[in-house]
Amino acid sequence: MRYRAFLLVVISAALLGASTSSPQVAVVVLANWLRSALPLVPLALAAGLIISCGKIDIASGAAFSFVGMIIVAWTKQFGSGTSTIVGLLIAWAAVILFYLIMYILVVIGRIPALLCTLGLALCGEGISLLLQAFINSGSSENGLAGMTVRTSDLSFFSWKYAISLVVIVLLILWRYRSDAGLDHIAVGIDQTASEISGVKIKMVFLRSFMFSGILVGLSAVLFLVNVQVGGWATNMGWGKELLAIAAAVIGGCKINGGRFDPLSVAFATVLVFGISDITNALDIPLEWDYLILGAGVVAVGLVDGLRIRGIQA
Repeated sequence: MRYRAFLLVVISAALLGASTSSPQVAVVVLANWLRSALPLVPLALAAGLIISCGKIDIASGAAFSFVGMIIVAWTKQFGSGTSTIVGLLIAWAAVILFYLIMYILVVIGRIPALLCTLGLALCGEGISLLLQAFINSGSSENGLAGMTVRTSDLSFFSWKYAISLVVIVLLILWRYRSDAGLDHIAVGIDQTASEISGVKIKMVFLRSFMFSGILVGLSAVLFLVNVQVGGWATNMGWGKELLAIAAAVIGGCKINGGRFDPLSVAFATVLVFGISDITNALDIPLEWDYLILGAGVVAVGLVDGLRIRGIQA
């Protein structure tokens, strides 16, 4: 997987160089890419965890949204300060429970992951709308009334660069230096063979879903700190699950499982935001962002398919 991380860095550097006029401007643009992408790196890593063990998750964006909404709603009810931290803990517990329910339905109940996560995505969006109704109740204002939390109440998470880096390093160590990481990839490659060889399949899936819930919660909190000036909207995470899946696939995760490199996924997330930033700077219509990303995902799938055929031949 090292070649993919290197390739992603080269592509990002080429795009950065082609879109900027001087090294000083390039530094500013790169800082903007990191500021935009790093809060969402954990979301892409969560998508990669689920994909690499052979499942799919399209509910992470909705879960992302209601995490922030829970914190904001709790703060509105009880005030800022210590209660914001309590709201954070409740929000994190809620998203982990959300992924535990997903695990029970997908792994224990054997409901197709795509169908299950679609249903849970709708449930998550409903939770966000209910919380918005609560936040706006008793207020003559609409929209973002009460939708902000003081950054100082979550000051620890303002260290988003360091936190994202620590998460990436821990996942790399887990993936490449632990038996649990090897079991995770083995299940993604061949679940039946892994079970025959003694791997505890349900434990692997439980660990994957729980880790994903933790990462989605972290991503929402980092993003909440990042957007304090504009406040938190009900639909803040809706659609971000598609970008997370795209970043995970571009970062090397096979959609049918068996491959996961946290560093490549992180680089791919930065690249995704770099493409959006460049198209905006060049005044290219928003639709081209999705065309480029979609073509990139298809190209990655095509290359992977050709490599597999070459190995089999």
